[in-house]
Amino acid sequence: MANTPRIPVLILAATLAAILLSGTALAYSTAHLDKMAQDGVKWVRSDVRPSDKDGGNSIKFASAAKARGLNVIAIIKSDDFKPYASYWYWSWGCWCWRYYDWGAEWSKQVQKVASELKPYGVKTYQVDNELNHPYWNTYTYANYQLRKDIVTIGAKAVKKVDPYATTAVNLIELGTGTLNFDIDLYKQARSAGAPLDILGLDTYRGTYTLGSPTQYASDVDAVYSRWQGNVMIMETGFPTAWPHTEADQQNYVNQVFTTMKNHLSTKSWFRGIVFYEYLDEPGWLQTEATFGLTRSDGISEKPAWDTFTAQISATANGKMVGVAYHI
Repeated sequence: MANTPRIPVLILAATLAAILLSGTALAYSTAHLDKMAQDGVKWVRSDVRPSDKDGGNSIKFASAAKARGLNVIAIIKSDDFKPYASYWYWSWGCWCWRYYDWGAEWSKQVQKVASELKPYGVKTYQVDNELNHPYWNTYTYANYQLRKDIVTIGAKAVKKVDPYATTAVNLIELGTGTLNFDIDLYKQARSAGAPLDILGLDTYRGTYTLGSPTQYASDVDAVYSRWQGNVMIMETGFPTAWPHTEADQQNYVNQVFTTMKNHLSTKSWFRGIVFYEYLDEPGWLQTEATFGLTRSDGISEKPAWDTFTAQISATANGKMVGVAYHI
């Protein structure tokens, strides 16, 4: 009996997940975009895909956002290319070796998305998402060079299409003590030629990590001191499921703006804050199902929505202050 290569369960599972996700169609609601625009929101952060993989819905979304005066922070993910390397696969009753030049294909995909969205005014791109996450991105969490390669290739691809576009990369802070190391990795990539304009911090004090939002000013100061470049809070938020309440979420939003008011008004390197997220998503990831500032219909407001929109006009000062929105 011939020996067959053993595929790590992790790689097999991640590859299957990538296949399933790659066929997921995007959807958005013009009613949601209308509400954002009418209530003064200027920025919306969303995942986007090439037209051949989402039927052109990312283009339609970008067009609809532009028509309403909404600026898009477009997240382009590399999930289609996991596990990012040559690998064994089962075909025609035998194990075969496939050489997959993921880097070249990743560059092409990023360029395709940027080219498709450029006519609709999309000028800000986040290259992948939370590549230091120990659960959602196990490949890149452990493989530091891979992490830098994904970011470098993606950022260069964006700039090839639009040299004046803004490129961002983000890190999740989970209280694991590795944030400085993670910042240094991207700093090394930038020094080696990766055109990275913004480092985003995804931070959830009071939920996923200890502390409170009153610490965010010192948090971003510490990130800036190490990164020596533009910084923003790319993602933050608070749930309303038990034991939390809608009043707790409203207080959280107010504390974030109060804490960051000085940064929003006087720190040129601090580029903004994005709240996760626009609406509740029951049936999505249950631990994140009630982070919405509006309820699941995307129209009915929670108390935090009024606080959020009032603070936009009071403190945004031209910064990228907005909401995450799954499309």
